[in-house]
Amino acid sequence: MIGGVACSSGDDGGAEGAGSEGDAPARADASVAVTAKDIFWEPENLAAPAGAIEVTVTQAGAAPHTFVLEGVAERFMLEVTTPGETDTGVIDLAAGEYTFYCDVPGHRQAGMEGTLTVT
Repeated sequence: MIGGVACSSGDDGGAEGAGSEGDAPARADASVAVTAKDIFWEPENLAAPAGAIEVTVTQAGAAPHTFVLEGVAERFMLEVTTPGETDTGVIDLAAGEYTFYCDVPGHRQAGMEGTLTVT
C-alpha cells in the first residue's frame, strides 16, 4: 500500500516515518491538512486522490499530539508538541479508507480519531 514516506518536522525534528528519503515520492500529487486540538481533530474526515499525499498537522491545543496512519504497510507518524507547531510528511497511498489517530496514551480512546478517504 505504501511506496515510501518522507517526513519533515516543524521545529524540533520530532517526526518519524517509515522508509527513507531515497524511497520517498519526489513530490506530492495532493495534500491534506488537519489541526490537532485538545482531544479532537479538525476536520476529522479528510479526502485525497490516490498517489503521493502530503499530510500537514498543526498543533492548536495544549497537549502534545501525534498523527498515526493505520492500515499502511509501514508506520507513518507525525508529531506536534507545542502550540503553533506544524509537521509535514508525504505518503504514497492506494485507494481506500485509512484511520488516523493520536497515539498519546488516552487520546484515541477519548475520540481523537478520524478517517482519510483515498479515491
